[in-house]
Amino acid sequence: IYGDRFILEEKDELEGLWSPGYLRRALENLTANAVKYGDINRPITITTQKKENRSSVAIHNWGNPIEEANLR
Repeated sequence: IYGDRFILEEKDELEGLWSPGYLRRALENLTANAVKYGDINRPITITTQKKENRSSVAIHNWGNPIEEANLR
């Protein structure tokens, strides 16, 4: 639905044991928030990488930062 607005940067191949349902739900929530609160004219970047023995996924959008008081 958002076409080429998403950019996937796979820095490393990830391995791990996850609940597919919970992982999907988390990624859907994060990407939906990135679409909702991001600049509609800028891309949303999803980056995957390994850090030591951990896998991570980061989602970055261009928009107004969340105020510190609302980060709780």
